[in-house]
Amino acid sequence: RKRLEMWAALEHIYRLKLARAIGVSNFMKQHLDDILPSCKITPMMNQIEVHPYLSQRDLIAFCYSHGIQVTAYSPLAGGKANVVRDPTVVELAAKKGVGPGQLVLSWHVQRGIVVIPKS
Repeated sequence: RKRLEMWAALEHIYRLKLARAIGVSNFMKQHLDDILPSCKITPMMNQIEVHPYLSQRDLIAFCYSHGIQVTAYSPLAGGKANVVRDPTVVELAAKKGVGPGQLVLSWHVQRGIVVIPKS
């Protein structure tokens, strides 16, 4: 119920032209299933954690099938699971002549994902 109320409020903000785009964050398929039937405006994006250790393949396919752009936060899997130090990623990057971070960001872009690398 709260998700529906939140989404109705965002639609109102969008109709008033107070926002150029509206979307959701950390919505899984079941969350999107809750709001999509009553949406007048489909979410324009879903910002989720995506990286090679958490590919979110099914969720991304679901979003794209509904015209929802996916935005990846934590695309390099920072913290304890830092993907740029993964031996496989380092090896592939060296073969391609790029840095590990470039390789992973390219992987996201090739999948059509908007990337928000942490500064």
